[in-house]
Amino acid sequence: SLQPRADAYVFNNGRQVTLLQLRGTIPITYQRNQYNIPVDVWITQNFPDSPPLCYVTPTPDMKIKPRHKHVDPQGMVYLPYLHEWNSASSNLVDLIFKMSQVFGADPPVFKNPPAASRPHERTHPCRSRLSHLNSPSNHKTFLSHPWHPNQLVQVVLFLLFSLFNPLVAQAACQASHNRKRVDLLPQ
Repeated sequence: SLQPRADAYVFNNGRQVTLLQLRGTIPITYQRNQYNIPVDVWITQNFPDSPPLCYVTPTPDMKIKPRHKHVDPQGMVYLPYLHEWNSASSNLVDLIFKMSQVFGADPPVFKNPPAASRPHERTHPCRSRLSHLNSPSNHKTFLSHPWHPNQLVQVVLFLLFSLFNPLVAQAACQASHNRKRVDLLPQ
């Protein structure tokens, strides 16, 4: 489940901007077992014209798999779906489904050996956690950002969609991927 919040994103050039962040886990199935991969999905100011920025954010007892095909050592996710992002046909639900598929075939994290040193917080060198962003004035600044209606619609639909049972959501992702109609409400 991914939870929304406003947070500071710091680009490699040092520029800092407040973005919508979806933070949580993506369920995967690996060797018939279900695991949850911790991720951050950052909705950029140009969304949906530009793809979101996605990171795997290992917990203290996890490490990013070295030389992973789709995740760099800092956790940034590289997928064909992101590279080929098209605002007319790409969306967050399909992105999460693709990440679940790819990570299910090749998990990007593994359990950290007990003797290894561990960071105290899930962070990325290009992001900072600034406690002052939780103040009401910063929420107002974030909410007053000139979001394009397509950005808001897609994000709100994704968030509403993610409130349903994960199995229903997974089935709906599969159906969305196959372009079939799915009834989200139980009969």
